[in-house]
Amino acid sequence: MVRALVWLHGVSLVGSLVGWSWLGSQLLGREIAWKRCYSWALAVSTPWLMTTKFVWSETCFLLLFTIYAVALYNCLTTKAKGWWLVATLAGLLLPLQRTAGFFVLAGVALGLLVAYGRTLHEYALAPVLHFLLSVSGGLLWQVHVWRTNLDLPLVVSNSASIGLQAVNDFGFMLVHWLLPVPIPPAPVPWAYLVGGVLVVAILIVGAMEIGRFGQMLLVTAGVYVVLHALSYQLSRGSAGFHDSERYAAVFYGPVMLLLFGALRRTMGKRPRLLHWLLLVWLLYPVVRVVHNAVFLRSRPVIHIASAESLANKKQAVQHPLKL
Repeated sequence: MVRALVWLHGVSLVGSLVGWSWLGSQLLGREIAWKRCYSWALAVSTPWLMTTKFVWSETCFLLLFTIYAVALYNCLTTKAKGWWLVATLAGLLLPLQRTAGFFVLAGVALGLLVAYGRTLHEYALAPVLHFLLSVSGGLLWQVHVWRTNLDLPLVVSNSASIGLQAVNDFGFMLVHWLLPVPIPPAPVPWAYLVGGVLVVAILIVGAMEIGRFGQMLLVTAGVYVVLHALSYQLSRGSAGFHDSERYAAVFYGPVMLLLFGALRRTMGKRPRLLHWLLLVWLLYPVVRVVHNAVFLRSRPVIHIASAESLANKKQAVQHPLKL
């Protein structure tokens, strides 16, 4: 079982790296240095590494979103019907894999309207059918959960913050992805909300440089974060930096893509200086990923409970005085 999980995590991470590296090669121009630096930034990413220490669905969700993004890019550039089928299959699995898949689909739908609104008619009914089929599986599953009473009762968290603390956590996460700032004690100081806004401003520049697909990715990431922040208040979801980074890890590829687009737009006329700066900056994610890999390796692996362990637990409950 453990070996199978290792292979599952490995295949998912390698597939995600290949998929986003390919998208970077399509969107970051012809200069090969950009593509190499972008791929290395993904290869040494701590957010992707963190997902491998949690349940198997984390890395599978990352791979599904990568396949979905690649297929959607080809749908919008080649207009081939086969890619719409691939995108729909991946989109159908996203909300079945994790409820956050609905957030991704909502963000993509809004992003397409914002970035491709005037040209969507060129694809006829393909986008409409795509989203109807993509959400159908997840909706049917939610109805099944509701009818079989498998859902847990709704627990509303602190309504006074109205989700702003969760947004602040995501703001710190964006800053921490780029700069080696220390992780503050909970709750995250509000000053990092300003830092997150500044990073978003940089990503907007990158989206303008990359084009309509970059703009769609930016809108999708924004909707995903906002809906997650709301879910912190309206569900059992727990806030905090570590959970925020784990949930947002699926968008590490798009964020780095938009960041590299912004750098190309602002410093593209000085490629030699920029390449040296990127090499120096890559030292930070390398050191961070090595540090976290050593730490995570020291943590115990969560195994599926065996029949023997369940029997021991049952016996301990029956004879509490022997504990």
